[in-house]
Amino acid sequence: MATSGPNSAIGGGYEVPAVPSFEELPQLPDRVDYSTRLGHRRHVDIPIPEHLKHALPAGVQHVGFLLPLEFLISVFISFAFLWNILGLISFYL
Repeated sequence: MATSGPNSAIGGGYEVPAVPSFEELPQLPDRVDYSTRLGHRRHVDIPIPEHLKHALPAGVQHVGFLLPLEFLISVFISFAFLWNILGLISFYL
């Protein structure tokens, strides 16, 4: 791996650190062992990305998201509900 320092070939500049290739990257584990609070040994199997199916679960046809307007309306309704509850509590205190 190259180190940074003066480089006369580039006219007094600095060398750029070499980037390791994919062959030098550490292999990720396919299983992680751990201990529970009671001292039992457990493990979690980590799936390999190449073997995963990139599909939605059965019965799910699409994944939706809230539009900004829908989100703002739902937040407003939630706060209005909480405000009413707080008003009722303060009325009975």
